[in-house]
Amino acid sequence: MLLYALTGLEATVASNGEMRQPARDLPFALLSGLAVAVMIYCGVLVASQAVVPDLAHSTRPVFDGAVNMLGPGAGATVVLGSVISMSGVMFAILFVGSRALFAMAAAGQLPASLAWLHAGSLIPRFAVGVHSLVALGLALSFGFLGAVSAATLTRLVYYAAIAAASVTLRRRGFAETAQPLVLPAGVLRAGLVVLLCGAVLTQVSRNEMITVAVLVVVGLGLGEWFGRARKDVLF
Repeated sequence: MLLYALTGLEATVASNGEMRQPARDLPFALLSGLAVAVMIYCGVLVASQAVVPDLAHSTRPVFDGAVNMLGPGAGATVVLGSVISMSGVMFAILFVGSRALFAMAAAGQLPASLAWLHAGSLIPRFAVGVHSLVALGLALSFGFLGAVSAATLTRLVYYAAIAAASVTLRRRGFAETAQPLVLPAGVLRAGLVVLLCGAVLTQVSRNEMITVAVLVVVGLGLGEWFGRARKDVLF
């Protein structure tokens, strides 16, 4: 649950293909977004410690704190705010996930239909629909905590994979923009990311590890299958 609360930075990076100057804008967006999130988390923690008597045993500290301070009406406001916040998170996940499917389809790792763009809006509508249906099915199958666990652990896997890939891409001089953002000590940073992700993954339960392994194997299998099919068509 803690890691889930700390994930999401990749949402900003995943949308860089729809930005005019990602190398200029992404660092500011990432750092400012992270600063705002830290302030919100710290503010909620300090407020909860001040107004919730038995914080360690509270299962809904923000709600309890609002009720203790301002009464039941404040609790209803907190619930409404939570619904609005979670709706925003779901739309962000839908945006990012569909763009990932679009990019993978454009690279030949998924069916080409997922790379189809609407002529007017240039939105990958088919990818959005497929992502929505798959996410709904997984959410209904796993339940909330199971879905959170699977989503967080698979994120750790691809965080580590991206960090490792960045070393090779950097060595080859790969860039999609004329002025790419090049961070200092890139190899050291990538190594630390891989080590941290690996350290966290060693702490998960056996069932969680099996779930992650199944998802990764299925994903790699689909990528290989469609990648070969696309090569057969092209060559």
